[in-house]
Amino acid sequence: MERKRIAIIGGGPAGLIAADLLAPHCDVHLYELGKSVGRKFLVAGQGGFNLTNSAEGAELKQVYSPAGFLDEALSTFGPTQLRAWLQEMGIGTYVGTSGRVFPTRGIKPIEVLQAIRDRLDVRGVHFHLEHAFVGFDEQTRPIVESSTGRTSLEADFILFALGGASWPVTGSTGEWSSHFAAIGLDIVPFRPSNCGINVTWPPHFVAAHAGKALKNIRVTAGDRSVLGEATITEHGLEGNAIYPVVPVVRDALVQRQ
Repeated sequence: MERKRIAIIGGGPAGLIAADLLAPHCDVHLYELGKSVGRKFLVAGQGGFNLTNSAEGAELKQVYSPAGFLDEALSTFGPTQLRAWLQEMGIGTYVGTSGRVFPTRGIKPIEVLQAIRDRLDVRGVHFHLEHAFVGFDEQTRPIVESSTGRTSLEADFILFALGGASWPVTGSTGEWSSHFAAIGLDIVPFRPSNCGINVTWPPHFVAAHAGKALKNIRVTAGDRSVLGEATITEHGLEGNAIYPVVPVVRDALVQRQ
């Protein structure tokens, strides 16, 4: 039977993992805006390089919103499966004291990315770099633009892995949402998640405490309570005790408007 042709638009972690899982069964073509894949992966790796979290089951699912949206995906390919996938490429991992999962000490982000890229090369994934998604044609086929012009993609299936709007330096501007709106799809606006919280500290407090860590604290917002760490910044609070409660704080602020 003839292999299906799959076009994946976006060369971040989601696109790369999808390409790997599909390549044994399909002819996979991956289109990436930048000159290389995994740029967000490398940028995120500059700040500690945690690959996932050791949480499982309900504990893992509760930190994703909206509730239930990713339950099936997380049950099928959660932290355990991700760590096993990395181990297949020789990338060992360990669980830190915070519950976050890191590559074995000494392994750098670029080495992890190169291992993934090598695996995809062996599996025959076709990479099309510097190909930007710029919209849809009259038949709602995706259009990509490169130095040679614009092309409508022909594929049996299209998988979009375009990222959010939080890392413009890596190409994740969120501008792609306007292309989907243009063909009549309902678009849910981007909202802050997995981020820090702004707090208007007094100037003297910032001068005395910005950069200090808060260890073994519990942060509670609504029905969500998280034990972990946080860092005081000049803008507010960051850290693994803060990020999981952001959706609750965000929704409460919206209700107050």
